[in-house]
Amino acid sequence: MRQDTPPLGAPPPSMAKPSAKLLFPILSLSFLSLLALLLVPFARPPPPRPLGFSRVRYLDDHSPPAPRIAYLILGSDGDGDRVLRLLRAVYHPGNWYLLHLDLRAPQRQREELASAVQAVDAFRAAGNVNVVGKAGYANCEGSTAITAVLHGAAILLRHSKEWDWFVNLAASDYPLITQDGNVWFTSSSCLIRYPRFNFKSINFLHVLSFVPRDLNFIQHTGDIGWKESRRVLSIIVDPGLYLAARRDIFHGSQKRPLPTAYKFFTGSILIAIATL
Repeated sequence: MRQDTPPLGAPPPSMAKPSAKLLFPILSLSFLSLLALLLVPFARPPPPRPLGFSRVRYLDDHSPPAPRIAYLILGSDGDGDRVLRLLRAVYHPGNWYLLHLDLRAPQRQREELASAVQAVDAFRAAGNVNVVGKAGYANCEGSTAITAVLHGAAILLRHSKEWDWFVNLAASDYPLITQDGNVWFTSSSCLIRYPRFNFKSINFLHVLSFVPRDLNFIQHTGDIGWKESRRVLSIIVDPGLYLAARRDIFHGSQKRPLPTAYKFFTGSILIAIATL
C-alpha cells in the first residue's frame, strides 16, 4: 500500500496545534506564576523598628554653629611627615593650626615643613596653617613641655582670637573621628570635601557645638601618691629653659621640703582650653 505524504508546507505531526483541553491549564499556570512574581516584593515583612527611638530625626537642621578650634601640633627630629599626616587628618577650613618642630630637629626640617604646607593651595588660600620658625625645646620629662604649649597658645592668639578652644597634639597622635563628618582630602591644587557620614552626631565639631564655650578639658588629680617623693620632693632642672644648646634634664642630689603655699596636681599634658 502507498503511504500518503503530507502536502508541501504543512507542519509535521509533532508540531500540530495543542488541543483545547491542554491550552487552558497552560494559560492558567502562566497567569498564576506572573501574579506570584508581582506580589513577592509586597509580601516582605517591614524592617524592625529601632529600639529607643520614636522616630528618626536628621540632625541637619536647627543645630548650633560649629566651634572653631586652634590646634598646636608638636614634633621633634624626623617628625615632619607625621606632623603633616596629622594635619591632614584634623584639618578643617574653619580651624587654626600651628606646627612646631622643637630644637632637636635641624632648621632644614622646619623649612621643609613650611614648604610642604605652602605647596598646598588650600592651606595657602585659607591662611590658617603656620609653622614656628624660632623653635624651642619640649622635653616631655621637664617643664619645657609646658612652656612649648603656652608659647604655642600665645602665638595662636597673636594670629587670631576667633577660635573657641585650644587643643595641643603630638606627632604620634591620630584622631578616631573626623572634624565635621567629612573627610577633607588636600592635594597640591585643591581641597576636596568627601561626605563620609550621614549624621553629624559622630563628629568632633558637632559634639562641641552643644558644649558651653567656657568649659575646659583637663585631666588632673590631687592624689599624687608615690609621685610626691619621686617628682615633687626631687629637684629637677630642665636646661632647655635657659640654655640654647640641647641638654637633658638632671636631678639634684638633695630633696626639698614639700611646698605648702600651693597644692600639687598631676595629669596629662594633652588639654582643651577655652578662650573665654
